[in-house]
Amino acid sequence: SYIFYPLLSFFFVFLQKQIYIKIMRVKSNKIKDIVSYAYDELKNTYDKEEIKSIIFILFQQFTHLNSAFVLAFQEKTINESELLNIILTIKDLKHNKPIQQIIGKVDFLNLSLSINEYTLIPRPETEEMTKMIIDENKEEKGRKIIDICCGSGCIALSLSKNIKDSKVFACDISKEALEVAKENNKKLNLNVEFFLCDVLKDIPSNEEFDIIVSNPPYVRNSEKEFMQKNVLDYEPAL
Repeated sequence: SYIFYPLLSFFFVFLQKQIYIKIMRVKSNKIKDIVSYAYDELKNTYDKEEIKSIIFILFQQFTHLNSAFVLAFQEKTINESELLNIILTIKDLKHNKPIQQIIGKVDFLNLSLSINEYTLIPRPETEEMTKMIIDENKEEKGRKIIDICCGSGCIALSLSKNIKDSKVFACDISKEALEVAKENNKKLNLNVEFFLCDVLKDIPSNEEFDIIVSNPPYVRNSEKEFMQKNVLDYEPAL
C-alpha cells in the first residue's frame, strides 16, 4: 500500500492534467502548437505583437526556454506540468489580468523587480525617463536623489544602481507598495531609504536634493471609462 497509493495519486493528477489539456484544445505539447493556441486564445484581447511578447515571457517563466529557442525549435515538446501552467496563465490573461502580476515580477532597466496587486506596473516611458536621468548623471558622483510616489521602487533602485555613490530616498503613500519596494531593495543589495509619505501633505521641505524625480499615477476619475480593463481591474486605485 505504501507504493500503491502514491502511484494512484500520481495517476489521477496526470489524468486530470491530460483531460484539462484536451478541454483547452491544445493539439500537442509541441512548441508550435502551444504558440498557435496562445495566438488563437488571446487574439481578441491583445494585438499580435503583444501576444508574441507574452508567449516569450510564458516560455521563459515556466520552461526556462528563451525566445531564440522558441523560434528555432518549434517541434520540441515541453512536459505536461509546464504546459498546464501556460494554459492556466493564458486563462488569466483572457480575463485581462496583466502578465507581470501573474508571474509576480517585471524587468526594468536590467533589474528583475517583484510586483503585486499593490504596485503599479512600470511603463516603457517610465523606463525611458529613468534612463535619461542615468545618462545625464553617469559622470557624477555622490548625488542626493529623491523619488516621490515610488511604487515598486523601480526608479529609485535603478538610479541607486547606476549613479555612483548616490544617496537615494524614496517615498509612497501606500504601506503595501513600500513593503514591495523594500523587498526589491534587499534582493538587489542596494541602499535606498524608503519612507511613508503623502506627497500632498508632508513631503520634507527642509531637505535639498540634486535630483527630484516623480512618475506618479495621474489618471483622473473622469478618464476611467476610457482605460483598459487590465489597468482598472488589477492595478491599485490608490
